[in-house]
Amino acid sequence: MDSGVNLKGENHLKTKTEQTDKAVGTIATEGAKKELTEVRQEERSFEEVGRQVDGMIAEYSEKYPNISSLLELVAMSFFIYLFVRKSPRIPDLRYSELLVALVYTANMYSIYSIVLKFFCAPKDVIWASSILFFIPLKQMTGFKWWKVILVMTASYLFITLVLLILLFVGYYILEL
Repeated sequence: MDSGVNLKGENHLKTKTEQTDKAVGTIATEGAKKELTEVRQEERSFEEVGRQVDGMIAEYSEKYPNISSLLELVAMSFFIYLFVRKSPRIPDLRYSELLVALVYTANMYSIYSIVLKFFCAPKDVIWASSILFFIPLKQMTGFKWWKVILVMTASYLFITLVLLILLFVGYYILEL
């Protein structure tokens, strides 16, 4: 016989156990809900910071296009230099030489884009003209096409990785 039976025949032990289980379950689900809402708020705040940083970068790029393109070029040229400093055509390529060549290439691409936009070329054609960036790099380094494409892809991956790391570091600094 279960203990906790009263004169009416009700089992208080069993009802108290059920009530306790329900309360613990409710507390557990409330705790889980609280943790879930905290995680969602943290995700939202990270997304908000990402949107805010993206908006600041876009605003700066629109306000100062020359400076932003030069900064992008300097950042990209560093990673490109890591891959092409021992090129077959110029064995002792210096960073300054590569930077000047990339500035020339970027200006050439800008002129092509302006001409194509002047003649109302479709956006696909203007976007495809970015392939012209690979030609001077191949001519300057003497690498094969696949290596030039690999160098550019790796450079874009590295700059993206660095920007993501800076974004995460900035986010956690702002959180503190």
